[in-house]
Amino acid sequence: MNAAFRRYEALERLESYAPVISEHLALITWFSDHESCKHWQAELDAWATAMKRYNKGKINYTEELILDALEMTIDSDDKKDLILIQVESHGLMLKNKADWHELEAAFKAFSMKVLG
Repeated sequence: MNAAFRRYEALERLESYAPVISEHLALITWFSDHESCKHWQAELDAWATAMKRYNKGKINYTEELILDALEMTIDSDDKKDLILIQVESHGLMLKNKADWHELEAAFKAFSMKVLG
């Protein structure tokens, strides 16, 4: 029962972290030269560290599980609009159309960081 509860808690945290992680990955991916990048990266590093701790506790995150949680944050036009609104709330506007494939690559890199 204890292991099942820990896994449930870890999955619940992954789902709750996913929207904010996606937002920060979008900020870093699309605005890599912005002065706040170090701050955004520090927050991402903190979430990755927390997820690594859960993973070491026999949670067994997989790349697929992490990617699914992150990709669910952009799996519809409404959700993509929400990411763009979150980015704009930082006072930033994209000069070109959002590159969602580039963001998906950032999701993969983040998942590898957690598992690596």
